[in-house]
Amino acid sequence: MSGDTLLDFRLDRIVAYTLSGMVFETTAAGQTPVEGVEIYCDSCGSPDGHTFVYTDATGFYSLSWTMNGSHSLLIRKTGFEVVGPNGEPRGTIHATVRGDTRLDIELVRR
Repeated sequence: MSGDTLLDFRLDRIVAYTLSGMVFETTAAGQTPVEGVEIYCDSCGSPDGHTFVYTDATGFYSLSWTMNGSHSLLIRKTGFEVVGPNGEPRGTIHATVRGDTRLDIELVRR
């Protein structure tokens, strides 16, 4: 190029949402929060994903920069496991995000 040049750029905002909820176990007292559960989401987080979060004392977790769609979550806590609808142990669950989404997760003791 020689001389003055005018370039037009279009910037589109990336729309991202929050996936959050409570991790709990069911006891005789009801739903009891589980602290220190590791939740990993490969497709959540900015800018490159690969986000690890841990539940707090109330069992709460939050994954920001989550796009709409299906996301696999790896759930880990020593002494606990995620159990599927047929009673099979699972380490991974799938979350469908449509805007800000709440997903509570139940663990059982091994």
